Amino acid sequence: MEILDEIFVLKCIMAKLLCKGAFGGASSLQSFMLKKLLLPLANIPFTKRCSSNCIRSEVSNGVFRIEINNDKRKNALTWKMFEEIGNAFKEANQNPNVKITTFTGAGDYFTSGLDLANFAGVPSMSEEERVAFADENHLLIRYLFDAAIDHEKPLFVLANGPGIGLGTVILGLCDVAYATQRAFFLTPFVTIGLNPAGCSSLVFPQLLGNSRANRLMMLGERISAHEAKEFGLLTDVFEDEMFEKKCEEKIDHVLTKLNIEGMMKVKALSFDEKRKLLKERNRIECEMFRDSFLSEQFKHKIAKMFKK
Repeated sequence: MEILDEIFVLKCIMAKLLCKGAFGGASSLQSFMLKKLLLPLANIPFTKRCSSNCIRSEVSNGVFRIEINNDKRKNALTWKMFEEIGNAFKEANQNPNVKITTFTGAGDYFTSGLDLANFAGVPSMSEEERVAFADENHLLIRYLFDAAIDHEKPLFVLANGPGIGLGTVILGLCDVAYATQRAFFLTPFVTIGLNPAGCSSLVFPQLLGNSRANRLMMLGERISAHEAKEFGLLTDVFEDEMFEKKCEEKIDHVLTKLNIEGMMKVKALSFDEKRKLLKERNRIECEMFRDSFLSEQFKHKIAKMFKK
């Protein structure tokens, strides 16, 4: 467990003790400060910030492979996994032995997106708890996408199956994207009253045009892998039984036939001017997420969802 995780768990323990009447001998000022700092954490499970073990990363032959490994939940993303993916992007970018980065999933899904179980406790949270929840978690979303935007090395998405939410919007931030033909892509943010993420509100209209972008963002429509390629979100689509072999061949070609420094120069020339604009859009989108997390409409929507 990371040091920050240990501190977080300790705070949660102290918060729960505070709720049970511990620290009764503290002065009024001390009690006020304890409540101000710790009560928002009282109902957060101890496991919330512990290592998920659901993001695997390894370096082999110049390739930094990032894999979502939560197959039992179709590679749904916990808040901790957002942080770990962001960390992996940063680690790959800083490692001098890494030439390219790949991002994929284990099992049948690339990712089913943000795990709605992340919101299970929202309806019963106090106002203070909801503020703490929104403050922390909108920053984790921002952290992941900032790390992707700042990634200077060639970033390959290998969509081994359906990509929902993050699994769709990351296509607008990567350099090359391959998908299996059984993959589909979907951004269902509007169904729970959330705004687009991953700079898709900026990138998708530019890349797809307004009509196609709104099919994804405003109407929440599902598109096939072949449609995603036609829209310009994918580089290529491969038959399912050939997907891994074809991806290996493409990556081997990059490593043996192409000049990585040349590829990075292409990326720098085409992407560097956009980086500041993308990071600003990411900030705006994530602050809108925070506002949504705090809205009564969102609270009632989540409560209704978990009553079903």
